Amino acid sequence: MKVLITGGGSQLAEMLVKTCPPDKHAVAASRQELDVTDADGVTRMFERRQFRLVINCAAYTAVDEAESQRDRAFDVNAAGAENIARAARQTGARMIQISTDFVFGGQRATPYRVDDEAAPVNIYGASKLAGEIRASDVH
Repeated sequence: MKVLITGGGSQLAEMLVKTCPPDKHAVAASRQELDVTDADGVTRMFERRQFRLVINCAAYTAVDEAESQRDRAFDVNAAGAENIARAARQTGARMIQISTDFVFGGQRATPYRVDDEAAPVNIYGASKLAGEIRASDVH
């Protein structure tokens, strides 16, 4: 099974590659290899490589800078997630969207549940929530 991990070079992506089961072939794509904001480029990569699963770790993670770089945060975290979801759907791949506690308020000491109410605390959290919504709307 071919697995695409976006956000290659990040700590999370590198850990996922290291812990990937031996019967899976994980490919971690960095921003230089796959710009998630380029819908056509994302589609081309999916069509060419025939991934069966994608784990979207690509994100604009400069939490403080997102306040002044709102458009960039939403381009990567929302439109990027939608682009990946659309390409996955078109090629029959499954998608896992990585979230953040900033979507839920970020103040809780215990893990959040999927059905907890969203309450983004900042632009970063709002952009990640928008990505989750847009990705699930595609699937």
